[in-house]
Amino acid sequence: MAHDIELSDARFPLEQFAHLADTTMFTPMKFDLEPELKLALPQRFTNVHSLNEAQAKYMKQGAKDDLRQIAAHYNALIATFNNASGGQGASVLDANGPTPRDYVLVSLGQDTLRLFPTASIRDQGLQYRERFAVKVFGKETGSITNHDANAKSLLSHGPMRKEFEVACTGPTNSFHEFRQIQGLPEFFHTIDPSTLYVDAVCLTSRTSLFSLNHIPGTNLLALLEHCCDISRFSTPNLDVFTSDHFDREWETEVKGFYGVDQRLETEEGIKELVQTLFSHLEDRLKQAVPGIKVNTLSKMERASKSVDEFYMTHGPLRHIEERSRLLYRYCASTEIPMGLAYALSQRVSALEIHNNPDRLYNLAAAMPNPETLIRLPQKAQHVGMKIA
Repeated sequence: MAHDIELSDARFPLEQFAHLADTTMFTPMKFDLEPELKLALPQRFTNVHSLNEAQAKYMKQGAKDDLRQIAAHYNALIATFNNASGGQGASVLDANGPTPRDYVLVSLGQDTLRLFPTASIRDQGLQYRERFAVKVFGKETGSITNHDANAKSLLSHGPMRKEFEVACTGPTNSFHEFRQIQGLPEFFHTIDPSTLYVDAVCLTSRTSLFSLNHIPGTNLLALLEHCCDISRFSTPNLDVFTSDHFDREWETEVKGFYGVDQRLETEEGIKELVQTLFSHLEDRLKQAVPGIKVNTLSKMERASKSVDEFYMTHGPLRHIEERSRLLYRYCASTEIPMGLAYALSQRVSALEIHNNPDRLYNLAAAMPNPETLIRLPQKAQHVGMKIA
């Protein structure tokens, strides 16, 4: 995304891996693929619901213990990528180590609404979101920077996702700039921008790190970006957190490959290599933290599900007599979850959120600071070489 740390800044001891792959040859990810392995960490119930409760909870021992457990899990997972010894599956961390972000990453998930919620993007097996950074942890707090617009295929349809992304000049023309992406599915050009409304919001505290990993049974090294993410979800009105726990996820994305292999020339070949790598990594990570599970829904899919469940159980839809009979009949005839349809029917645009950011700032300020969670494994303090 627009906020990503530059791959060119990563440093690895490439000479230690020369016997496993030709480190002079680098192939970046192509075919608009964004292969991701997403793992959910074991959760503890934290009973954090509204913003005020969230702020108060941070002062209680229960939340502190929960964050300590999250930190222990993430650090255990990071340590598994700090093994540069020879053999199948050898890996090493970027010498720069983990980088806690000094902002909360905000994603505004959007879909279409005309007279009724149509959710046409979801219907196409895609998600569209506008993202930006809310500065809350550093010296310059209370500002919004680094806008981008992004569409992806749904993780629930498979891990070999397609991604279309562009950095934007700001929130006003983001969808117009998004539609300038070459190779964008034609469907997006049929959407009237005035019909786009926010259906779910995801706020994420993130720490990133790069690693270099040998793909077992090949002469290739995969360059990976990992994210240690703690997320919270909110309604389009940004008036409440919609779930009673921290959403904690380990995310691994393949950025490219060192070495020579004919499979790098085709989309199916790359998918085969990624699957081999992910199978290996999944086993390794499950050994490091028992109880973790593969996520089959992306963060925005989980955010949408959380908003739907919130409106159906805690919001105005919780009692059958309070439901809009017309909306109820409409959703019964479509595949749009009723709570999500209700979220769209609030008609909150992304631009409206940007123009009235106070609630967003308050929610972001209640997120945990990743700086306090991640510690650099000592073995990663090697003298590295910049990647190609």
